[in-house]
Amino acid sequence: MNLKINKDSAINSTSCICRFCDLKLLKSVYANDVPWIENEKFYALVTQGALVHGWSIIFPKEHILNLSNHYNKSSFYYFVNEVVQQTKNKFGKISVFEHGSIKENSLTSCGTSHAHLHVVPLQFSLEEESINFNDSLKWIKCRLNDLKSIVDGSEYLFVSDNYDGENTYGFVCVLNIETSQFFRKVIANKIGIPEKFDYKKYKMDENSKLTLDKLNNDNHIYQK
Repeated sequence: MNLKINKDSAINSTSCICRFCDLKLLKSVYANDVPWIENEKFYALVTQGALVHGWSIIFPKEHILNLSNHYNKSSFYYFVNEVVQQTKNKFGKISVFEHGSIKENSLTSCGTSHAHLHVVPLQFSLEEESINFNDSLKWIKCRLNDLKSIVDGSEYLFVSDNYDGENTYGFVCVLNIETSQFFRKVIANKIGIPEKFDYKKYKMDENSKLTLDKLNNDNHIYQK
């Protein structure tokens, strides 16, 4: 398996309406949405609205709505491991999270109806802050590769402060109603800018550019 740092790359697409299936469309909409690392199945990019430096998002190249089917695949964990390690080396401790939607244009997908995992450097426990943010939400501690059976086809939120590949444990919340930008609200509130949670209004281009520049400093090819 080849894994490479990339500044400009073509992404195969079966959809002409999803900007994350079509790199040309993606780059025409958001200048900083450029994949910086990829392999034949996945890519990671630094996207708009980064509330902190080092924020990346991992996408499968296949157009799917959530990652529940990928949480038991070694190819997925291999790719995420590389993204996490490079991010930690450059920016420090990270948390990961997903807003898991089950239909196109769900509020839970936060305007991106294509499955993606956030990798975010944070100096606090996103697990703790998320659990305490909204008393009406019920959280269940789980191993990541057990998530699919727990959510059982429902929309969900997942967060972990300790990514460890197939041994990752975190907390999942099975949603009864669509929930938009939940983790962005939690992070924005914790770092003292609660009004700037919305990536559509606050693009944070300088944070994204700094992150992309720093991650692109190394041009290595990884093989498994």
